[in-house]
Amino acid sequence: MLSPQKQLEGFPCQHGLSMGRNSSNSCDTVLPGISRILSGNFTPEKTVTHLLDLSISLFNGDFAVIFLAGPDQREYRVIFTSSGSPACLKGFSTEIPSLPTLELDFVLFPHNSFYPAEAKVKDSEIMAARIPLTTRSCAIMHIFGTPGRLEISRCETSNLLLRVLALVVENGILIADTQKKISKLTTLYEIARKSNSLLMPGNILASLVEITDPLLPSDRAAFYSIDNDGSSLKLHTSRGICESPETIAVSDNLPEAQVARSMKPLLYPTDDYKSCLSLPIQSGDKLLGVLTLATTKAYAYSDEDIIALRVLVAQIAEMDAMTTTLINMRSSTDTILDSINSGLVTVDTEGRLDYVNAMARKIFPDLAEESIGKPMKSLLGHNPMAQAISDTLLLDEILEDKRATIIRDGEELFFSLTTFPIRANESDMMTGVALFFKDITEEQRLRMELKRKERLSALGELATGVAHEIRNPLSGIKMVMQILQSEIAGDDPKQEHVRIVLDESDRLAKIISDLMDFARPRALDMVSCDIRKVLRDAILLLEPLARERNNWVDMQDDSNCSPMLFDPEKMKQVFLNLIKNAIEAAEPDTAVEVRVSFEKTPRELCTLTIRNRGEIIPHNVIDKIFNPFYTTKELGTGLGLPITHSIIEEHRGGIRVRSTLDEGTVFSITLPLLRSGEENEA
Repeated sequence: MLSPQKQLEGFPCQHGLSMGRNSSNSCDTVLPGISRILSGNFTPEKTVTHLLDLSISLFNGDFAVIFLAGPDQREYRVIFTSSGSPACLKGFSTEIPSLPTLELDFVLFPHNSFYPAEAKVKDSEIMAARIPLTTRSCAIMHIFGTPGRLEISRCETSNLLLRVLALVVENGILIADTQKKISKLTTLYEIARKSNSLLMPGNILASLVEITDPLLPSDRAAFYSIDNDGSSLKLHTSRGICESPETIAVSDNLPEAQVARSMKPLLYPTDDYKSCLSLPIQSGDKLLGVLTLATTKAYAYSDEDIIALRVLVAQIAEMDAMTTTLINMRSSTDTILDSINSGLVTVDTEGRLDYVNAMARKIFPDLAEESIGKPMKSLLGHNPMAQAISDTLLLDEILEDKRATIIRDGEELFFSLTTFPIRANESDMMTGVALFFKDITEEQRLRMELKRKERLSALGELATGVAHEIRNPLSGIKMVMQILQSEIAGDDPKQEHVRIVLDESDRLAKIISDLMDFARPRALDMVSCDIRKVLRDAILLLEPLARERNNWVDMQDDSNCSPMLFDPEKMKQVFLNLIKNAIEAAEPDTAVEVRVSFEKTPRELCTLTIRNRGEIIPHNVIDKIFNPFYTTKELGTGLGLPITHSIIEEHRGGIRVRSTLDEGTVFSITLPLLRSGEENEA
């Protein structure tokens, strides 16, 4: 590279030219102008602008710019401009073909073709001067003017102006560099502070391609991860228009491979980019990958940039290692929490869903992972669980083994709830609430069923004794009334009274008979037959009642049915009772739907459902309908459904009821498909 003096050789420059007609007056005005500018409270940039404006006035120019030399003394960039300078010259960068040979010396500059066309300086005359800097190698001032009008001076005042410019320019450069470093440190701090939102969980290193841009702007960025055996780099993610190779062998001569081998940063140019920086990504002594940044700007990356980037990369690499560990721990924790037989939900102090395990998602599908961050009350409404969480947030205390009942799809579900505050490790401050809940519906039903059986057992013994005591007097009453009926004339009004007594005696006898059947049921007569035939026979018997009420029975069954063991007479009694109740409860002109299906679970089951679209049964009534003597009918005995329940239990089956506006009222019966030889098995 030629020295500034050698670069100038061969170019005609005019030295020592005298001032124009007003040169002495112009020089006399410079010193007061400098004094006013320096005493003003201006920023370094404004101060330089005012000094350039003063220089223009001194030399009768139009506008002026100051270039600063790059590290190689070849490329120069405009760092200051005067008032009225073309906007396109701000930040303009170029190679200046010749330089003034002496400091504090103004010369005519013969070249202007390298300036952009939009600057419109092709016909301008340029005067150049070197500005002496102590910390930088070279700064050049160009003053543009109309040919023939530009006045060149070497008076002491002009030299003073250049010295003052040198001090102010150097001060401005120093402040700009300091601000740049502060800006980078601030950016680095902000990136670290906002890392939770900037980094991609589980893929933190790949985020470097994006998060380094605020710190070191680049036109292209690529992150290569090292493979498991350390023999090659694989492109993980990239940004920019230049294509990056998908795989680079570590033994290759490409810059990324050199960095992987040396574990040191590398600055280099390419055909497409003037400045490229490849940096190793390490966690301790372990190489994780290589990050490459590239830009079309020359000398874009300094030593300070590399240091700042290495600090950021080291921090991100450690965060990646920590995050990987945390993800593995979270995965193990999730596996454990998903395997427990209880639902687990955690919320933050605002009541927003923070975590939900597999059992909780299964019981409450609304608590899907997509619901994380949403308020629990918006997900569960006035659910007792949401209320328990709110109480714990409000009271900041443990609620243990609280019982809750939830109605879902017309079915009553029972839960045991425990909530407790979550606290920070080293403080007593509450950070959220955890809710454990367990579905105890089956347990509660078994407990209720046990109590029911105990109650029915006692009631059965009482009913047997009462029935015997009532049956004998009732037989005597009926016999006497029949004798009286035969002795009274047929047209005697007393015949009606006798008939009423006989009818009520028959009704009472039926109640006693039902009560005896309920209290002391006869043994099952198990026969292998098709349950669908028994069901059709029951429907046939009830068709007149259905027609009378403008209803009909719609039966659908599974054709894949095989004979099963059951008591046909008792099962017909069940079907007659349930279908008759459904017809009487159905709205006119609607169907009573009867479905039969067979399924293979751990054991083979037959499921029968009987549905009507009439008025729904309140939940408090559903709890009582299988209790003896409970009825909502005017002439009902309250023994039909208890007997039905008892018969199904004798067949080792189950019966459930749900009643909703959408589905209507549905009685569901499940029976095991017993075959010959299985009737006595447990």
